[in-house]
Amino acid sequence: MEPVNSKNHTSPIFRYIPALLLCLLLPLQVIAQSGEVIGRVLQTAGSVAAIDTDNNTRELLRRSEVHLGDTVVTGPQGFIQIRLLGGAMLALG
Repeated sequence: MEPVNSKNHTSPIFRYIPALLLCLLLPLQVIAQSGEVIGRVLQTAGSVAAIDTDNNTRELLRRSEVHLGDTVVTGPQGFIQIRLLGGAMLALG
């Protein structure tokens, strides 16, 4: 008796279903986590602010939280250094 090979019994389209599901569900994951803390401010100078996904603006100071979806803006003489949760550092200014 020959062993049954399951690959012979499936359509090639089924190989793409996991990738398709990932593409469809990934945006939902990001939306669900919007506003989640992704880092903290280490240092600032000058004018620095964050604009959240609801278009609210808040001043960023040392130890302020930076959230997923925030847009960080600096003034003409502004500078900011952020430590992300993964350990990476980001500097703008």
